[in-house]
Amino acid sequence: MEWAKAEGADIVSMSLGSPVPDDGTDPMSQAVNSLSADGGPLFVIAAGNAYGAGTIGSPGSAEQALTIAAVDKRDARADFSSMGPLVRSHGLKPDLSAPGVDISAAASQSVPGTEGMYRSMSGTSMATPHVAGPAAILKQRHPDWTGQRIKDALMTSSKQLDAYTPYEQGTGRLDVKAAIGTTIEATGSVPVASYDWPHSPSDEVAERTITYRNAGDTDITLDLATDTDEAAYTLSTDTLTVPAGGTAEAVVSLDPAKVANDTTFSGQVLATDAAGATVAHTGFALTKEKELHDLTLKLRDRSGRPMGGLVVLAELGDPRLGLVQVSGGETTLRLPPGNYTAWASVDIDGDRPDSKAVAFLAAPETILTGSTTVTLDAYEARKVSVRTPKETETRQLRYDMARTSPDGTVQRDAFQIPLTYDQLWASPTKKVTQGSFSFLTRWRQGEELIDVEASGRDVPVFVQGGAAVAADSRRKLNAVYAGKGTPTDYQVLKARGKAVVITRSADVTPAERLAAALAAGAKALFVVNDERGVAM
Repeated sequence: MEWAKAEGADIVSMSLGSPVPDDGTDPMSQAVNSLSADGGPLFVIAAGNAYGAGTIGSPGSAEQALTIAAVDKRDARADFSSMGPLVRSHGLKPDLSAPGVDISAAASQSVPGTEGMYRSMSGTSMATPHVAGPAAILKQRHPDWTGQRIKDALMTSSKQLDAYTPYEQGTGRLDVKAAIGTTIEATGSVPVASYDWPHSPSDEVAERTITYRNAGDTDITLDLATDTDEAAYTLSTDTLTVPAGGTAEAVVSLDPAKVANDTTFSGQVLATDAAGATVAHTGFALTKEKELHDLTLKLRDRSGRPMGGLVVLAELGDPRLGLVQVSGGETTLRLPPGNYTAWASVDIDGDRPDSKAVAFLAAPETILTGSTTVTLDAYEARKVSVRTPKETETRQLRYDMARTSPDGTVQRDAFQIPLTYDQLWASPTKKVTQGSFSFLTRWRQGEELIDVEASGRDVPVFVQGGAAVAADSRRKLNAVYAGKGTPTDYQVLKARGKAVVITRSADVTPAERLAAALAAGAKALFVVNDERGVAM
């Protein structure tokens, strides 16, 4: 994104996104907002393909982004298309829809396995370029327009999809001809009016200003109305005259006192001309929470410092598991009262300088009745290990967790830990009061394939995949160090008949290391990992 702005791009099409729902505060979303400011480019970003409500992730959650949902050729919502509102903030996203089902497009010939010059795909990633192109056309016709004005023009001139709300499909389906041909522009959408629990009679009415612009040569009078008869949403005027070449404003008021708790609504303000044609429409939204409380999730590493990661969170008895992105060490959710389970599997440093570990951190029971903080702290974790009568090596390691509700519904997690990790840690937990919680580990140990001693001390080593190991033999070899194991590293060494020790480097492939050692006449090759964990 920084590169695109530095190169002078006016429109940036981004068919990517996180699967984790976001409220627009993720660093990627904040970067979009920052780069869009002060005449920056317009970022046209896919809404995502997570199917349900409240599933839009970063960077499509950015306020300044033009976030694109998908429809089929009949303007029906694509079932996979991610919908708003944004989590936590209830922000009004997506912004606009475009065709994204069974779209035929040029096939990149650089992708392995590609057959033919075209392929058909579905997704909001296919819808997004349909909008980026028209945005570029508008910029070409109006070089002085900012990204925000282009965004507004596309949103407010779109074809309304009466079967869907703005939270579902934005203000409508892209209409390129209307966007180019209209002389009336309006604000695409206004900020959501959001009211947190607990509510008060003194909650203020939210007032949101809509600006109308007339690019024509004559004044125009618009009739204004919302697309609902609900008394909670009122306009400052029913008619508005917009002068030729000028602007005029109207205010939509959203009164929380006139809606029930647990209301989430999105609609549009419609502007029609003297012929009764809708020439502009603007999205708005209101949310009035049911009883919800703050649940703050904190993640800490083994030294007690904040760390980022994904936390699995679910209410007891609900088999649907949610993923929460924790950035900067903590995040706060708004949740209804209940009994919640939270856990995370995170990478941490082990208790040796070169050790790489997995830590399973769990809070199996949090009864939420008010503002609560849950800390998943690797500092509190304890190392899980296994002892065998004889020296062994780990062939397979996994953990299994089960949180069972009183009615028998199970929330389960299982992870087969890659053998690049050499330690497993887990946090201690208190006994739950409702249902049960279990955590177990499964180890498969085997006789060491190779046992190495140096200066009378045992050296833990692991046989690389495909390596040959002599059976039931014992050898004593002198050792030399050959740097990264390139042919150059052997030039001043006498490695023939010796054990060669090298340091793993991404600059040298395993095949190149082996070839250089064989060429030098080495009897054995030992690769020391240049990172934490086991080099497999």
